[in-house]
Amino acid sequence: MEVSQYRFCIPFGLISCTFVLEIAYQNNLVYKIHYVQGGENFSFVLKDDFAKSVFREFAEYFMGKRKNFSFQIALCGDEENVQGTSFQKKVWKELLTIPYGSSISYKELACRIDNPKAIRAVGMACHTNPFSIVVPCHRVLASTGKLQGYAGGIDIKQALLNLEKTIKDTI
Repeated sequence: MEVSQYRFCIPFGLISCTFVLEIAYQNNLVYKIHYVQGGENFSFVLKDDFAKSVFREFAEYFMGKRKNFSFQIALCGDEENVQGTSFQKKVWKELLTIPYGSSISYKELACRIDNPKAIRAVGMACHTNPFSIVVPCHRVLASTGKLQGYAGGIDIKQALLNLEKTIKDTI
C-alpha cells in the first residue's frame, strides 16, 4: 500500500483552514483518505502520478472547479478490503447520495437507511468514515442545523460547507 500526503488551505468566509490530507492506495484504488493531525511542520510526499492526479482533483474541488471525484475508492467496488461494519458501510454509501452544497441531519440519514433510531450510530459511522471529503460526512448536521463532530475538526467542516454553498450559489 502506497501512502501520499499533501497540504491544503481553504480560505473561504470567516474561516480559513490549513490541513494535511493523506491517502492510502494501491493499483489506482484509494483505500483511505484522512486528515493528518499536527501537519504544521509537514513537507508533502507525492509518490507517483496516481497520487498527483488524486491531489489535483482535491485542489480543483477546493478551488470550486470540481464537485465530484473521478478516482475510485475501495468502498465502491472492493468493499471487502474496507474496514468497517456492514452498518457503517451502509451509512457511507448513503452519504454518497447527498448532493454537493446540500446538507441533511443525522436523523434524516438514519431514516434513509431504514434505521430511524440509530442516530448516534450514524454519527459514529460518519466519524469513522475512511474517505474524508469524497464520502461527504461533512454534509451531515444536527437536527437543529448545528455543526457537530468532524474528524478534521469543526473549522474544516464549516469551511467545506461554506465552500460548497458559495460554489453552488454561483451556478
